[in-house]
Amino acid sequence: MKIKLAILIAASALLYFVFFSPVGLWQGHAPKEDEVAKYQMALIATSIQWFYMEYGEFPNVSASGDITSAAENAALMRVLSGEDKTVNPKGIPFLEVGRAGSESLLDPESGAFPDPWGNFYRIRFARNGMGPIRSPYEDEGKVNAAVIVWSVGKDGVQGSEQHPDRFSASDDHVSWQ
Repeated sequence: MKIKLAILIAASALLYFVFFSPVGLWQGHAPKEDEVAKYQMALIATSIQWFYMEYGEFPNVSASGDITSAAENAALMRVLSGEDKTVNPKGIPFLEVGRAGSESLLDPESGAFPDPWGNFYRIRFARNGMGPIRSPYEDEGKVNAAVIVWSVGKDGVQGSEQHPDRFSASDDHVSWQ
């Protein structure tokens, strides 16, 4: 269990080094919004997997098991930060984004973790802990992952306006591609 956690921490550090450090890939310029979204989605998914490795279950913060509202996203952030000791009784900070406020990545009003365009991230867990997971998009089928995270993109609409259940032709961003 501790070896898996060490591997996940090393992978997160590598992601940070490659994408955001001064000697990383974007030396001399800021990453694009879609690159930030991809990194943040990977960070959220990894943090949830750390939680699963520690407790043997995913954080129970919504009735459906899916995180599809700003309130559910905010509840998940409180769990992953170690603030909600009802769901995370050991108070382990699996994800450090700060408390909602001025020095935080969280939205100051809702407490949700917003994507670069100001929309909260949507999240789905595999009920069996391993996957596959049904994609939120009809044209995607199943995703072979334990956790998926997606952003509705700049337009704030899942899918496209003509086809909200389709990923193709949308500006959405997903963690599994």
